[in-house]
Amino acid sequence: VVCPVITHPRSKWMAEQLAGPGDFAALAQAADTGHGDGANADTITDLGARAKMNVELDRVEAAREAGYSVESLKLIRAADAPPNKSDLLVGVPASRAGALKRLRPLMSCS
Repeated sequence: VVCPVITHPRSKWMAEQLAGPGDFAALAQAADTGHGDGANADTITDLGARAKMNVELDRVEAAREAGYSVESLKLIRAADAPPNKSDLLVGVPASRAGALKRLRPLMSCS
């Protein structure tokens, strides 16, 4: 089994958005640990959710750059999932993008 080397950010688009090489590591750390309790919990949780959204966006853009069509979904009952663990990316080769249309009735932002 050959495992490809994974670099971060994964997408060219995200690389252009960041100011420096360590920025993605900070973003990813905020996405992984961005759920708080106690003082400032709401602010920490909100920042973590925004960071997670950007990490997922980087994954989506990398897949698109590689020739895939991608939908970014939230799990049903996402509020019951562990913090920042309710995102689902579904991708197909761009030539089969029509297959993603079947997912659209299932999509929900809540």
